[in-house]
Amino acid sequence: MHKLSKGQKQLETLIATLMLVFAATIEVATQSTDVSFPTAVVVNEIDGRILPRDIGDARLTRHFYIFTGTPGDLVVTVESKNLNGDVDVFATGMRPLAKITLYAGADSSTATKSIYLRRQESLILRVEARSMNDAEGTYRIRFDGAFAPASGEMIAQSENNRLTVPVVSSKQPSGRRVTSVGGTVEADSNEAKTNEVIETKDKESSSSASASVAVAESEPKPSPPVETITTPRPVVVRATRTRPRRPRPGRVRGDSLPRRSAPATKPVPSPTPPIPTISTRLIIETRDGERLEREMSTVRRITVENGQLIIVMKDGKSQKQSMTNVLRMAIEP
Repeated sequence: MHKLSKGQKQLETLIATLMLVFAATIEVATQSTDVSFPTAVVVNEIDGRILPRDIGDARLTRHFYIFTGTPGDLVVTVESKNLNGDVDVFATGMRPLAKITLYAGADSSTATKSIYLRRQESLILRVEARSMNDAEGTYRIRFDGAFAPASGEMIAQSENNRLTVPVVSSKQPSGRRVTSVGGTVEADSNEAKTNEVIETKDKESSSSASASVAVAESEPKPSPPVETITTPRPVVVRATRTRPRRPRPGRVRGDSLPRRSAPATKPVPSPTPPIPTISTRLIIETRDGERLEREMSTVRRITVENGQLIIVMKDGKSQKQSMTNVLRMAIEP
């Protein structure tokens, strides 16, 4: 009986280990890039890699994971290599809890962050980074403390979402490959030759069609019969020119002479009055009823020193007034 229970225990341990390894393999193979479809975490360690972007593409690669946090201290340790970016932990509703910054260097870097949780809740882990060069970047995240694997419902939902997410191809319908920013990638030699043959065939067919159309258009069309119309010869009638009678001298009437029109007088524009210049004045009223007015064009500066209002004119003269005696000072037009 003792041996049977021990064998059952070993069998259960082996099955649990195989399930964890299988789940970890699924997890690594299905790194979600959509926050609506996060990958469920069933072990306390995540391994991932981020491929380099094309030249000129400044976007960051995002991976999303979901797991369960229990009451207590949750310790998140991130080990990264050749990555620049951040690792964030969010609560329900994308409420930020912690941020770990990743810096790319010659060697791998490690950073640790501790989070205190008051209750059990689902947490979202986001890896947002990019490679610093043409080599891929890798990261490893380990959870310690208040960590619990994702529930079976989370795993089933993650698997269903993985199967329903469409796969986007990087090829256009024409067969030409493009980069993530829309740039055309040079095709292989065989593909290039095939495309050239197809293009030459298309050009030949289009040129033959255009040539046939041009020949059809260049054929002479039968001209319609020309009708000859005979018109009667016009009869030219010569007009006799009559000379006007000249009046005799001495009998010329005044009405027959052309009248000279008086030269038109141009209207003289009235002189426009000059626009009056608006001058501003400095007005100072004192408590004893005195009123001082000066043109601002004659004032050089106005200062207050030791409780005295000092007005300096452009001609060098100055005038002082005690500030306690000044009732109002203004600059008005």
